[in-house]
Amino acid sequence: MIAEWEPHLRQVPECAVFSCNDLALDPARPAGTYVGAALAAGAMARFNEKVGAIQTTNGRVTGIRLAGGTLKADVVVMAAGSAIKTLAGEMGIDIGVETSPAILLRYACSRPVVSRILRGPRLEVRQARDDTLFVAKSYVDDQVESGPQAICQRTLAVMKDELDLPDDVRLTSAAVGNRPVFADGLPRLGLLPTVEGLYVAVGHPGVILAPLVGRLAAEEIVDGRRTGLIPLGKEQPPFL
Repeated sequence: MIAEWEPHLRQVPECAVFSCNDLALDPARPAGTYVGAALAAGAMARFNEKVGAIQTTNGRVTGIRLAGGTLKADVVVMAAGSAIKTLAGEMGIDIGVETSPAILLRYACSRPVVSRILRGPRLEVRQARDDTLFVAKSYVDDQVESGPQAICQRTLAVMKDELDLPDDVRLTSAAVGNRPVFADGLPRLGLLPTVEGLYVAVGHPGVILAPLVGRLAAEEIVDGRRTGLIPLGKEQPPFL
């Protein structure tokens, strides 16, 4: 069965686990859909602008400062991943978010090679509709032996060993992303008690959690309805 499903496997395992509910998606596509829906509902979207600071008056949020001026707001949602550490830090708030860097490798391929998400001891790979191969790897630093170039070459060698690849497979991009993580492994979601109107929505895996986090955040901000999953307290920040 495994060989029938994935005929390009060079080393077919004796057994494997199939998860019918697992999936992969390109985050840019649903993000575009959601932004389009928000615009249709009357929202305003501004891109390629850096937030310089969150402005407050008497302990309450009043807006955000951009290069071209200030946007007034009653509530500011910090959902910029590990970058919220800088914004919150400027107000003397320690969010506790850390970074877990990973590198996403994209390889051009001229034909289909895998039909599912394949994960094994040496490799996890999937393939897009345009036959691009995607591989995510842990990333340490940019030293020669552990930098992106070294990782992509080692990964390509593993793919050639594990899969029947065409000769023209080549690396097209290697992007490093900083995943926001916390020591307890939980995301953070809720209004900060120290600054009125400042909302935090951050955690990993962000793409998977985004629909749930978005709904819960909207319910709390608009309707004042908390989830109640984890109670608030002096010793515990507002977690999801």
